[in-house]
Amino acid sequence: PLFALEGSNRTAVEAVCARLDGIPLAIELAAARVRAMSVEQIGERLDQRFRLLTGGSRHLLPRQQTLRALIDWSYDLLGESERLLLARVSVFVGGFSLEGCEGICSGGVIEEWGVLDLLTSLVDKSLVQYEGGRYRLLETVRQYGLEKLAEFGEAETLRRRHRDWHAKLAAEAKPHLQRTEQVEWLAQLELEHGNLCAALEWCIAEGSVEAVSRGLQMGADLQVFWEIRGHCQTGHELIEGLLAARSGGEDASAVAGALNCAGAMCLGDYHAARAYFEQALAIHRELGNRRGEATILNNLGDVAMHTGDYPVAIGYLEQALVISREIGNRASQVVNLGNLGSIALYASDYPAARRYLEHALTINREVGNRVWQAGCSHCLGLVAMHTGDYPAARGYFEQSGAINRELGNPQGQIEVLEGFACYWCAVEQYPRAARLYGAATALRDSIGALISPSAAAEQKPWRVVCEAALGTDQYAACLQEGSALTLEQACALALQQ
Repeated sequence: PLFALEGSNRTAVEAVCARLDGIPLAIELAAARVRAMSVEQIGERLDQRFRLLTGGSRHLLPRQQTLRALIDWSYDLLGESERLLLARVSVFVGGFSLEGCEGICSGGVIEEWGVLDLLTSLVDKSLVQYEGGRYRLLETVRQYGLEKLAEFGEAETLRRRHRDWHAKLAAEAKPHLQRTEQVEWLAQLELEHGNLCAALEWCIAEGSVEAVSRGLQMGADLQVFWEIRGHCQTGHELIEGLLAARSGGEDASAVAGALNCAGAMCLGDYHAARAYFEQALAIHRELGNRRGEATILNNLGDVAMHTGDYPVAIGYLEQALVISREIGNRASQVVNLGNLGSIALYASDYPAARRYLEHALTINREVGNRVWQAGCSHCLGLVAMHTGDYPAARGYFEQSGAINRELGNPQGQIEVLEGFACYWCAVEQYPRAARLYGAATALRDSIGALISPSAAAEQKPWRVVCEAALGTDQYAACLQEGSALTLEQACALALQQ
């Protein structure tokens, strides 16, 4: 009776209700615990919810006195095959497809052709949820299912099947993530991201050479997806865990790929990124992997570019471009030329920047990498800004923004917001420019996407002009207003006539 919902506990209460899937009995049993625990303590113990959520009224039916009894009652009504499938699907995290369920959960008494009927029955009994072509378990039911999976003695087997199926998906997706079909593959990986992360966590937990090698390769295969979709923090943590789990016998090619991924996920720590890339370069050279060598040389050039060491960056990128041409890797050439164009932009050599970027776009028409089409268009917009062609700049920014929205690339969209902020400053709409700067800064912070020193230096003159035009107080107020905008609101503000 003394409990009050207020600002200090509201977030914790919402989190508890969400983790309990909104199940009324579960929430009632959790609420009863506030007599002896804080809401935050209740939330911390929900991984053992069947021990925590007991003690319902003795006047209720037995199945309503504890959360476990409630689900036991539903479980006891299932047939043998339904029980087994419910246990097996608990290995999925964040939902699953019919194909994934058939590939991972069939076997023994469950034939692959019979999975659909069993799933349908579990949906009818409200133990499995179905929406939009995918299935999922309420987290409460999933934890119950994991206990049953262990009782069946299949926990390790199902986790390995789950890992192998998702490792195969990541490997299949990798080549498509830099081609015209990348939008569809990015969307598919996004749907499976919870499962992909769970598979990698299982590789770390198992710790065997085979498991860690599989995880290292899988992480390397997911690098482009993580970068585009703004999952760098998650990717970095998983790759770091896998690299730390090595015992020395892992596949060298997988290790090199994971080191490259770790460097790419370093989120502004360029010293650490360089160290990872140099380790990967040594392995690729030892293996004679020219494609891998070109990739790492490009990434070392990228690090040097972002830290302002342009001569070193050009040296790495020109080496990478020579190798890419020798082996006929057109996709790599697009990346190399795009980065050379960015260096020329930052060095204020605008004619050279335009030549490199337009050459990259010409090759990319064959390759079809939408990410680099957006990136080169954005840089051409900045070149147009510096040469005073503001209508052309706006056109390039609009094109880049549209592609990045289609890809679901938050960092790309934030960079476009920064470009538009410069544009609106140039045409003397200073309040709008300042709000966009504020939005971009806050959005970067929200996903951990730090702006590079070179990019910050490139924007600085426009920001100085904007602050001088508005005055310090109004500029700060507009920045604050912009920081409250969502990504969608900020994009709408940038595009308004």
